[in-house]
Amino acid sequence: MNPLPRPEKGGFIARIGRRFGTESVVVIHEGVRHELEAQVQAHSAFFDITAPVHDGDTMELSDPRSTTGGTRTVYITTTDVNKAPSNMPSHASHIEAKFTTSPPRPVEPAQHVHGDQYVITGSHNVNVVTRGGTLNQTSTVTPGYEELAQKIQQALDALNAAGDLDEDEREAGRHAATIVLDEIVQTEPNQRKVKGALATLRGVLGSAANAGAGALTAALVAQLFV
Repeated sequence: MNPLPRPEKGGFIARIGRRFGTESVVVIHEGVRHELEAQVQAHSAFFDITAPVHDGDTMELSDPRSTTGGTRTVYITTTDVNKAPSNMPSHASHIEAKFTTSPPRPVEPAQHVHGDQYVITGSHNVNVVTRGGTLNQTSTVTPGYEELAQKIQQALDALNAAGDLDEDEREAGRHAATIVLDEIVQTEPNQRKVKGALATLRGVLGSAANAGAGALTAALVAQLFV
């Protein structure tokens, strides 16, 4: 990368950063490459306040190990926009971008319980597996919801065992159970969604009990509350 011009006046980099040494970097934001000047440290880089640098961007730096001008790629994890207070000069405003050498993990699509999948819940985990026994996903139940997770498993077992239950109702019950399980592994489960889904699930289980599913199913109707 070619050196960038260094004007006499400017922002944070020109007035402060260059005292400690700067270098040319390339920040890739939403597919667009921006050649910028930064003051780079071991795990962070400092930019002018107006630099197009954001969380999740990729950055190319010169590689000090290379003797032929090679580069290395890092990944920006967080950016702190530090605006100078009123009692300091405006050129003290800057962006600090923290980075790592590990690429971000791809976001996995949400798993849902339908078709050939069913859920096994333990006291602390929700596991989504296929009927062939292949584990697709494991999530940790939010503390305080472990007992509800076990009750949802019992409800799913009861729905699967209710031979005389209408298939549309069975699917509605499974869908309601999925909503509950999706929520109780979140850091802060949405109480409204959980309560609404439980109401639907209780209604389906009531139909299953009336269709001869047994006393356990009838008892579950009174237990599926938060």
